[in-house]
Amino acid sequence: MGKVVINDVVKFTREFRVVIGCGALNDLPKILEWLRPHKALVITDSKLSNSVLPKVKELISEVGLESLVITLGGGEGVKSLSTLVKLWELMIESGLTRGSVVIALGGGTVLDVAGFAASTFMRGCKLVNIPTTLLSQVDACLGGKTGIDLIGKNTVGTYYQAHAVVIDPELLRTLPNDVFREGISEVVKYAVIDGEPFLKYLEGVMSDFLRRDAGVLEDVIRECIEVKLSIIRRDYVESGVRAVLNFGHTVGHALERLSEWSLSHGKAVSIGLVIESLVAHKLLNFPLSDTYRIRELLSRAGLPTVTNASPSSIIEATKLDKKFVRGLPKLPLPRRLGEFEIVEVDWGVFRRCLEVALRMSVAS
Repeated sequence: MGKVVINDVVKFTREFRVVIGCGALNDLPKILEWLRPHKALVITDSKLSNSVLPKVKELISEVGLESLVITLGGGEGVKSLSTLVKLWELMIESGLTRGSVVIALGGGTVLDVAGFAASTFMRGCKLVNIPTTLLSQVDACLGGKTGIDLIGKNTVGTYYQAHAVVIDPELLRTLPNDVFREGISEVVKYAVIDGEPFLKYLEGVMSDFLRRDAGVLEDVIRECIEVKLSIIRRDYVESGVRAVLNFGHTVGHALERLSEWSLSHGKAVSIGLVIESLVAHKLLNFPLSDTYRIRELLSRAGLPTVTNASPSSIIEATKLDKKFVRGLPKLPLPRRLGEFEIVEVDWGVFRRCLEVALRMSVAS
């Protein structure tokens, strides 16, 4: 399939462009010509210094811009206030203005912190996201969420949709296998949100997907992006339907915190999807057979589906979650594939559901 260019407008923000397809990275000069930035700053991961970064710098030079580069370390620890202060100071020292563009090149952590820096620098400069992991291509690159971790996960952040998003599946070919597979937890999440056809399709192509077949990669990534776009068009600032995108993340974020960030986001969400599906079975009668399908897809991807964490420890960790209202957990849970309900759950009920879910996840 060829590239697909999406020109979209999100309420309360501005027009933005999404380019999807193998070779989409080569459209970066066209995007920069559209944005007409004063200067270009690339914020990237140190792991990309010898791979995609030289190509990005070359593409930037095609429009007569010099590319400044800031290289961050990897991992969740980079999402800190100290990182932001360093970025802001360097941006000022380098003469960036509101007319400059920040190019976020990397996975979800880079996009989160670079987006936060861009959204707050001089009250907002231009931003281009170039996601380089499966997880960031299907989820983190789109929707405007930026943030850092302060005590809890993403407790400080903004909504700031990138002016352009470049999603090139070719960038996934050199990813380590474990890093690639972690993004599958977000893909499975979107399949449950979208409904039976997408989940069934994913079950049928999973082997080809794991082999990184170009056509399958494009199809799956595009479908995830279309699902997310359909949601954020209706609810940009998570006041309603957008909450369904947090399916699996309440428990997932708690597990990340309990591990002191040694458990990766993708693996934590994988476990969270299974546990929250089982909670949905107890509260909303979500079919147990579909829970097993979700678990099977995640297992085929080599992702974990069980945890040794106790209900008490999960509850304590979730109390720091920013998605709770009036001191109670508010969970997006599937009633059936493609149909969700936002459920505000009493802590006692949540504990009992967790106890049952954890027993079931281990026993089954």
